Parts: sequence; structure tokens; C-alpha cells
Amino acid sequence: MSLFFNNIYQRFLSSEIKRFTVVGTSTVLLDLLCYYLLINTHHSPSFSKGTSFTIGAIYAYIVNKNFTFRSKNWSFIQFCIFIFLYISTLAVNVIINELVLWFFDKTNLSFILGFLSATFFSAILNFLGMKYIVFVNKDV
Repeated sequence: MSLFFNNIYQRFLSSEIKRFTVVGTSTVLLDLLCYYLLINTHHSPSFSKGTSFTIGAIYAYIVNKNFTFRSKNWSFIQFCIFIFLYISTLAVNVIINELVLWFFDKTNLSFILGFLSATFFSAILNFLGMKYIVFVNKDV
């Protein structure tokens, strides 16, 4: 019987991961599109990146809440925890990228490796944080 429930849980988890991947990819594309549009309408790079990141974060909250994790709960505290998670994983992303660049002497390959490593680890932390902290369904 536990094997039966384990299989159901694994299917559910993998579908959440698939939804999370779709949402994450679309968030990055939205961030890029907003950044591109703002830069090309003569806004400063700092303003453009800050605005595009903020738009991406709000989109990520709404879509992950409703689509990825199908959370029925909402509170201002939940949103604040999400923002804290997002900012924390952004810091982890930047730190891992810098560590890889430092360790591998800033070669072309290290820039790619740094980007991929940082994205991988911050995505895992985002997923776990959202699943087990931010969007926990208390009624399940």
C-alpha cells in the first residue's frame, strides 16, 4: 500500500517540478523582455533591470501560487516570505556565480559554468522554499 502512495506522490512531485520549470522559464523571458523594452526606451540599465526583476518577481509569485503549487491560501505575510525567499536566492545566485568565476579565472567557459551553476542552485532553493515554506497548503 505504501508503494502505491509513494508512486502517486512521485507523480505529483514531478508534475510540480514540470510546472515550476515552465513558470521559471517564462519568468526569465518576461524579465528579459521587460529589460529589453525599458533599455530601448532610453531608461537607465539600473532602472530597467530593477523594474524588470520586480515585474518578474510579481509574475512568479502569482503564477507559482496559482499554477505550480495550486495554493488556495493568501496573506500579506505569505507574499513577504516569498519576497524574502526570492531576494535570498538572488543573493545565493550572485555568490555562486562569483565563486565559480573566482575559482576558474573568468574564462568564457567559467562564465557559462557560473551562470548555469548559480541558476541551478537558486532554482532548487526557490522550488524547495516555495513548496515547503511559502505555498504550504494547510488544508491538505
